[in-house]
Amino acid sequence: VHAFKASLPRPDHVYPRLVLATSLAHLGDMDGAERQADKIMQLVPEFSLCRAENSCVFTMKPDIDRFIEGLRKAGIK
Repeated sequence: VHAFKASLPRPDHVYPRLVLATSLAHLGDMDGAERQADKIMQLVPEFSLCRAENSCVFTMKPDIDRFIEGLRKAGIK
């Protein structure tokens, strides 16, 4: 809910969409996760898992891994 609300004021801001995509994927809402991944790729066509990992705000390896895995499930490559 918070990630969705965070994306409303600035729909062109990618980070809330990343959080929303990974969260939806981990919750099993693959349609929602894939919609967010599509929007991310429209906003930043060169976006990748490598870029996500390099710019991730998480510092603990398990958190980074879970974030990236959610993005992977959402369809980010």
